[in-house]
Amino acid sequence: MKNLVFYIFICLIVSCANDNKSSEEDYIRIPDTLVVYNTMNSTDSMASKSDIISKLESFTIFTSINVSCATCLFEFDKWRAIGKGFKDNTVSIVPICHSKDNFEMLKYLFESGDIKPLDFPLYLDDKNKFTELNKHLLDENHGLTVLVDTDNKILLKGSPIDDQTLMKKYTKLINTQK
Repeated sequence: MKNLVFYIFICLIVSCANDNKSSEEDYIRIPDTLVVYNTMNSTDSMASKSDIISKLESFTIFTSINVSCATCLFEFDKWRAIGKGFKDNTVSIVPICHSKDNFEMLKYLFESGDIKPLDFPLYLDDKNKFTELNKHLLDENHGLTVLVDTDNKILLKGSPIDDQTLMKKYTKLINTQK
């Protein structure tokens, strides 16, 4: 009888541990501080987690971008187009950038005009905390893009920039939950 009670107790503990893990994976985690880079005037400033959250719309697309990678930098044109497509649907795009070169190439390309300014700020993560906090969300290519609601609950995973099927899912979900 003692063995049965002990076995049930262990099963309950394991079950509860799995529930907590599952619920943690359903939400995006934002670092305590990030640098906000305004591409319109090439300025940057510190922003706290609460500052970032207070500016978000009904839906937010968080995406991690390696700005040390030259080809990755030109994804901003695609994100600009997606942002314009969702402009009326209250969707925030939050590119969280990480870099091996202190964001020098990124800043140079925006300041020189090689990349046009964006309608949304970039969030510079010099310590790569965003990826570290959300490594359970990385895809097979080590990318991290998610659509979340106002509670930061993950609604969809994956980048819609080169995947029309996923883009349709993003659009449908946003349009049906307005």
